[in-house]
Order: sequence, then C-alpha cells, then structure tokens
Amino acid sequence: MKWPMKGPTGKKDLVPRGRLSMNNISSIKEAVIRGFGLALLPNHMIADELKSNELKVVLPDWSLNRNPIHLVFPGQKFVSPKTREFIDHVTKTLRL
Repeated sequence: MKWPMKGPTGKKDLVPRGRLSMNNISSIKEAVIRGFGLALLPNHMIADELKSNELKVVLPDWSLNRNPIHLVFPGQKFVSPKTREFIDHVTKTLRL
C-alpha cells in the first residue's frame, strides 16, 4: 500500500515498510500512541493527542492527496431536515 502525498516539492507516493500492518483505524491510532510507528490519521481523530503532545506531526508540510467525497442519497424533490443537517455538518467539518 502506498500513501499518495503532496507537499512543497510536489507529489510523491510514500511506501511505508514495517512488520505491523493494520486496516482498523482505531487500532492504528492505539498502536501509534503506544509507539509502534507512524500512521496516516485524520486530524479530527487525533486532535486531543496533538494538543497534549502525546502525538506529533512528522511531516507538517505534507498532506494526503485528496480524493473526492460523494454524499449519496435517494433523489427526491425535497431533502429531509435530518439529511440536510447531516450534509451541512459533513460539508462544514470536512471543509468541502
């Protein structure tokens, strides 16, 4: 698996190497907190750990190449208030 990154010098695919590999984001976060290595985690998931200096950003000038996010719901003339509220929340939270 590679991490498609972009930074001050352009785009680069980083290929992490190591003995530990996981596909559960909560487990990855816990492993990183316990010192098992590096991880690519969403900012909102580690905000408290960054504030307390429990975790540190290693490549602050680099970010993951973003892929589009699609909010999909059944087509209808009117969107329910709960669906509209969710769309607004996700748009604001993810800065779409």
